[in-house]
Amino acid sequence: MTPMGAHDHVLLIDSASEPGVICAFDDALREFELLSNRPELYMCGVDLLSGLPEPTFGHFIERRAFMTLNARL
Repeated sequence: MTPMGAHDHVLLIDSASEPGVICAFDDALREFELLSNRPELYMCGVDLLSGLPEPTFGHFIERRAFMTLNARL
């Protein structure tokens, strides 16, 4: 369990030059490997406040080189 789990949505980013995508937390975890075929993938918690996304960048999980996962505890 990480702080990211307190959010209903996540922001996924796999490229510095491409926009990220916001999706439901459960969908992001279930489809984690299908969401990006790039070696790096970053997810952070998102709250929807009045319909607008508010990322919480400190609540994150990152994948490095397809092999290593780091998470904020």
